[in-house]
Parts: sequence; C-alpha cells; structure tokens
Amino acid sequence: MGDDLTAALFSGPELRGGGPGPFVRRSAPDIVVGHGLGDIAALAAARVIDHADAIELARIREQLIARANADQAGGLLCVVAYGADDAARHIATLSGARIARRDSPRRVVLAGSHKQLAAARRAADELSVSVVDVSAPAALHSPAMAGAARGFADAVARVPFHDATRIVYSSVTAAPMRSPRDELVAGLRMPVLWRQTVCALHAAGASRFVEAGGRRTLGDLTCEALGAGRRAGTPSQQLLHAG
Repeated sequence: MGDDLTAALFSGPELRGGGPGPFVRRSAPDIVVGHGLGDIAALAAARVIDHADAIELARIREQLIARANADQAGGLLCVVAYGADDAARHIATLSGARIARRDSPRRVVLAGSHKQLAAARRAADELSVSVVDVSAPAALHSPAMAGAARGFADAVARVPFHDATRIVYSSVTAAPMRSPRDELVAGLRMPVLWRQTVCALHAAGASRFVEAGGRRTLGDLTCEALGAGRRAGTPSQQLLHAG
C-alpha cells in the first residue's frame, strides 16, 4: 500500500483523533482488512479499487459524515471493562445509544447523539463501569449514518471495482468480502466487529498481523482480541510487527 494513500486516509476526521486505520502487511500480504475508514485502504491494497479512487472515496466519505453530523450531532463513547460486551449492551439499553464497535473483549464502543451519550455516561457511573470519550466526527457505524451511507453508495457505484489480488476481509461481517461495494457502504451504518474479525482470521490460519501507518491502535486491540496480553512471556511485539 503506497505511503501517499496511507497519508491521505489518515487525514480524515475519523483518524485524526487516534481512531483505527488500515490494517495490512505492506509487503505482499496474504490478507488485508480495515477498520472503518481502513476498509477503503484495504480494498486499494488488494487492487480492487485504484489508489486515486480510494483517496476520492475517503474524501467523499468524510464530507458525507460531516453533513450527517450537522443534521444529527453525535459521537462515540468507549466502554472499558472485562465483559465489556454485556456492560455495553446494558448501557445502550438504558441510554438509547447503539453498539458501534466491538473492538476487543474489554473495549466496546457506543454511538449516539450527544444526549444519548450523556445518558450513557450517567448509566455507566451508576453501574461503576469505566467509559472513555472517543474523538470522532459523528455517531459512526450506527443508524445515524443511514443518510451518509446512501450518498456514499452513489459515490461507490461510480467507481470501477476490479478482482482482488488478495483476500479482503470485512470487519462488518468478520468474513471475506463477497460484495465489496455493499460491504464498504455498510461499514458506515453497521457495527465494526473487530474482535470477531481478528478471531476469524486467526482461526483461518493467520499468525502474523501487521498494522500499517506506524500506529499501535489496532495492534493493541488485536493483542487483546487474541488474549496475547494474558499469555506469560508473549509480548505483543511477537504477535504484531510495525508496518
């Protein structure tokens, strides 16, 4: 994956606050997978879409997200706890927020309006559950992005898609992409299943995971998903190699 593409995708608002980016091996990867915006980079790395089209799609996606947030302002909130999935579901029920990302066994992200997230913070406090604000431009990966997804579908329909040169996994389905256009668009309004995707890759035989861009966001989440942090004498560097 070219450095220009990586730099362009990392300039979006979803990533400026430290959010997840593309997760690939730079040298002849067997499988590529993205988290959120990283889906575009993964498809470009597999040559499903051209790099110029990938950058343009990232730009359009950013604009559509900003427009959607202007109509219905919101954001993201991370539930940090052992058994985070159960805690997040309970908080979502109490607040009206939606589960947006299942990142690891101890990190699940909620999306919602500012009012819903305020209610989620109160619910978490009452339940003695830790939550952390996530810097995000909108209530990503939730029904609040339905309008943006429709606009993005129009943009994606105008871009030529080619046969993949390597396997591309979807972090929305935790499986190889079968319909890249639809799955790329679905990533705006559907939850990201990062934990399930990493576990599916590991079950399929993946043993070495490399994060592109020199960040550790997805690397840390991958170690948590695979339980590397709990294995004595298994530092994360043995599992994750900087891209």
